[in-house]
Amino acid sequence: NETLGRFLSAILAEKIGSVQLKTDPYRVVLQLQVVNQKLLEDILLKTKPEDVDFYLEKNLSESRLFQWRFIHVAKRFGAIRKDAEYGKVRLSKIIDLYSGTPLWNETLREIKTDKLDVDLVHDFLKKLKEKRLSLIFRKGLSPLGEIGIKERPELIGSGKPDLQILDIFAKRLDEKRIRLICLNCGDWSQVYSVGELPEEIRCSKCHAKLVGMAGRTQIEAQEYVRKKLAGKALGAEEERRYEHLSGTSDLIIVYGKKAVRALAARGVGVTTAKRILRGVYFDDKSFLKALLNAERNYIRNRKFWS
Repeated sequence: NETLGRFLSAILAEKIGSVQLKTDPYRVVLQLQVVNQKLLEDILLKTKPEDVDFYLEKNLSESRLFQWRFIHVAKRFGAIRKDAEYGKVRLSKIIDLYSGTPLWNETLREIKTDKLDVDLVHDFLKKLKEKRLSLIFRKGLSPLGEIGIKERPELIGSGKPDLQILDIFAKRLDEKRIRLICLNCGDWSQVYSVGELPEEIRCSKCHAKLVGMAGRTQIEAQEYVRKKLAGKALGAEEERRYEHLSGTSDLIIVYGKKAVRALAARGVGVTTAKRILRGVYFDDKSFLKALLNAERNYIRNRKFWS
């Protein structure tokens, strides 16, 4: 939704002027100066994949998210002093200076990898174009839409989750694509949808249960696992990521698919997942409510955790 929302707001802003955007895992809310159903229909049904990429890059390069990530990448590249503070650096001029350079491109790549799912939006628009998905315009708001307007738009509704929200939440978790990597042999790395996993998770090659979970695009994770197994020294960032991977493995050994499901929720890391998994739940809905509450807490507080 974040990816789709950013694309739509960028292309609409170019065509009709100012657009306000709020997204969460269930909604994309756009506030427009002029509502033009035909324009929206043309955008959703006729946009080419390369146009999505163009407008996303345009939107991202002008965002605070880009500025925040840029300063961290620039420190790694040595373009900005490591003790420089966000807000005290004239970022706009520096970003303009480095536009199109490897530093700028790396910032964009990291945001796309960590924060967005461009391939999923390409697939969504393709299915709309091929009529495998239906595009329906209606007056008024759906129940989920009403929650998004009545509550703070950037948050999941703070009231008690109803069955409709829990069902959508469960579907999103089960459809999320993640990468599993064997920390025992280092020879197995595979991407799965959470929902297709068996309850007990083992390496398909050595059959060990020492399996860690990473983001689906983190292909490089297998390399630092192999380096670790070979007794080679890891860089500071590789060591940090390996420790995280090892932490996910500890949970997967004990809780299997349930651990993967917990870690698939937004903002739920190893520590939060461990706390949730240790809880007592009488049914799957209770477990989902705990995950949803953790995700809501992350969304509510993430601006303070940056």
